Amino acid sequence: MSASSRDASSRPAPIYSRRMSRQIPVADAAKRFAIDQSTIYRYFRRGLLTRYRRGMDRRTYVDEGELRRLLTLKPTHNPNDESPSADA
Repeated sequence: MSASSRDASSRPAPIYSRRMSRQIPVADAAKRFAIDQSTIYRYFRRGLLTRYRRGMDRRTYVDEGELRRLLTLKPTHNPNDESPSADA
């Protein structure tokens, strides 16, 4: 093993490869999150998700964390607030 090959293997991965690892193909994302691919494409059209493409690859990718945040349920109101009563 030459000195240059040892140096190359000990270097940290480039920043772009760590960022790209979070991007998964739409088909895989749909399976992983149990939603239809058309839902993800609808989110792209509405501007709720960012669409990614890679060079010669024809597939469309989505950021896994971005999709997870979008699909996380959020409360619509504070459950501790009193709701107005019907007879008031």
